[in-house]
Amino acid sequence: MNLPVKLTLLRAAAVAPMIVLHYLELRPGGVSLAMLVFVAAGITDWFDGWLARRTGQMSELGAFLDPVADKILVVSALLLVVEQSSNAAVTLPAIVIALREMTIVAMREWSARNGYNKLLSVRGGGKIKTVVQIVAVAMLLQFYQEGSFMQQLSIFTLWAALGFSVLSWTAYLRIWLQHARGKLEKDG
Repeated sequence: MNLPVKLTLLRAAAVAPMIVLHYLELRPGGVSLAMLVFVAAGITDWFDGWLARRTGQMSELGAFLDPVADKILVVSALLLVVEQSSNAAVTLPAIVIALREMTIVAMREWSARNGYNKLLSVRGGGKIKTVVQIVAVAMLLQFYQEGSFMQQLSIFTLWAALGFSVLSWTAYLRIWLQHARGKLEKDG
């Protein structure tokens, strides 16, 4: 259990305090503490990968847990954002993003069970998608007041995250389908 893996686990564990702080609505100086926890956890996504590569501590456990922790963090925060907004412009992209995250987990599980462990490893498009998602959700956690310019900008950023999500989903799906078809034909 190296430091990068511990940071990944910390990211997943940050969901609980984020949720509690969200419902307590603690906003000292106007800044949402839930948003700060979310952003800090999101930063660990970049830092744990960088640290693992830099120190040679890359591991199969870390490669497995990292995208799972991302999905736990982002989907949990999306649920909070959907609840607070009651706005179809937030709910619809959030649903599609959550579906994308769940199907990627399922495809990775299938791939691992069938000997394709590295088939759907995180790629550039997935990394960009995660950064845009984190920015969008952080903005929505902070600027959820109806009708404000920042809320509208936050919603626009969420739709941009949706676009990146769909693009990376399509890329992963194409790769996965090539291997899944081959496996199904072989198993006949």
